[in-house]
Amino acid sequence: MKIRKYLFVIPVITVMVLPACNNEQVENAINKSIDSLTIPEISAAIRQDPENAVLFAKRGELYMREMKADSAMSDFDLARRLDSLTADYHIKLSEACLLAKQSEKAKDALMRCVRILPQNADAITKLASIYFYAGDYKTAQKYLDEALQADPQHANQYFVRGMLLLESGDTAKAVGSFQKTTEYD
Repeated sequence: MKIRKYLFVIPVITVMVLPACNNEQVENAINKSIDSLTIPEISAAIRQDPENAVLFAKRGELYMREMKADSAMSDFDLARRLDSLTADYHIKLSEACLLAKQSEKAKDALMRCVRILPQNADAITKLASIYFYAGDYKTAQKYLDEALQADPQHANQYFVRGMLLLESGDTAKAVGSFQKTTEYD
């Protein structure tokens, strides 16, 4: 009965809110109702609407909370395939890949995102951080420079840049970069 209730609520919210709101407001209303669902409930909703990328992404997030990386990877990959222009699906897929200790797949997911959405500073910064943690500082710096061009006020890229500067021994510049992180966060 609970599943039917939620399956009814989502379309009703969409129909009632859609004419009066912009897309972001509609998505927020749907997300609020989906956030309270469990994995079995979302799975039932997916069976009703198998082309809904939001449902796959939400179930993937629940799998991530339960540390089920393979299931999360599968769901985020499906969400990404259904809606390749939503950067968050690519980014969440990369995070699930990292949870599964598959850094090459994580890099591939982010590279795909950057090819499709070259101005997405979050994806570029996450790609830089993967290279940083792998010890490839030159490539990390290259991506941090791209992130800076994409969004000069993106806080996370200043944090990764600070870590890179600390690693190279330039403490004064690292502190400045960390200060920018807090300034833009």
